[in-house]
Amino acid sequence: MTNEEIIAKALDLLISNTEWNARYARYAEKVKKNLDDYEITRNKFRAIKPFSAYTSISKAMNGFEYDIRFKGQSLGCVRVKENNVLFYPSEKYDWFENQGLSFPKIEKGADWNSKEVSEYRSILKNNDSTLKPKSPEHEVENKLLYEFHKQSGENKSLTGIQPVILAGNFFQMPTPFKASSHDPEYSGSGGGGIDILARIKHSKHDCRLCIMEVKDETNTSEPQSVVIQQALTYATFIANLLRSESKEIWWSLFGFKSNLPEHLHIDVVSLMPEKQVADGHVDSEYVLEGLDCTLHTYSLYFDENKLKNREMFEFTGTLPKQIENA
Repeated sequence: MTNEEIIAKALDLLISNTEWNARYARYAEKVKKNLDDYEITRNKFRAIKPFSAYTSISKAMNGFEYDIRFKGQSLGCVRVKENNVLFYPSEKYDWFENQGLSFPKIEKGADWNSKEVSEYRSILKNNDSTLKPKSPEHEVENKLLYEFHKQSGENKSLTGIQPVILAGNFFQMPTPFKASSHDPEYSGSGGGGIDILARIKHSKHDCRLCIMEVKDETNTSEPQSVVIQQALTYATFIANLLRSESKEIWWSLFGFKSNLPEHLHIDVVSLMPEKQVADGHVDSEYVLEGLDCTLHTYSLYFDENKLKNREMFEFTGTLPKQIENA
């Protein structure tokens, strides 16, 4: 399918399945109502690198629970009840134990700062450089989020970009699409999440929302031209969301202080290891008729060897050229 066909199919599916509009409006209202208390509660515990606190729309709507991850993999969740910070380890948290480590026994609901949980975190931290991730793609995604979340003065590899966070947590914005097959399918509440949702500054007066699809490797089955189509599917949904009844709330939740613009410009980016073969024409524009929105596609590559050896990012591709002077 061509990019134009991908976008057209996604638009048709959203028109044919209107339930998403009211559902995402409910999401927005509940998150907005709970957000201040949720952020205050988040400040009652610390998840310091190499650990990360993630959330989701459902967690932000319904309670005070946070997903704790290491190398992009969930270790379990923290639940805050009044002044008690409790850790509930995942029943599948033996992935790292199977690599030769021995951990203390942790009961469900153990205090986050207890001797057992602190020792568990310390063991993982001390073996960070040698442990293998369960999902290399999730680890790369986590490292990218940390890199993008740096401030400009923190030896940042690519300035002008910040990930969208929710109450101080990383999160994946859900969509109603199953797009991993690169042929959009409507999945309702079981749809896939956007790998990285970010804000990108192109100039003083041009800050755009950006949808990024992340891959940890470059191969012939998923070249840049195919990866970008999954991002285009998700971007088509976000464009519709920002023209829906809950558009103003979502615009604010995405971190924008300005008014929602009359004409939207959304960046759509494939993010993967650097290729040896140059891309074809990847900078394209797609106008979504009736939505006052233009999707702009770009490539972004990182040096895989530098990341593995020094955990640093060096970016190439067409996106850096657009924002390097912002």
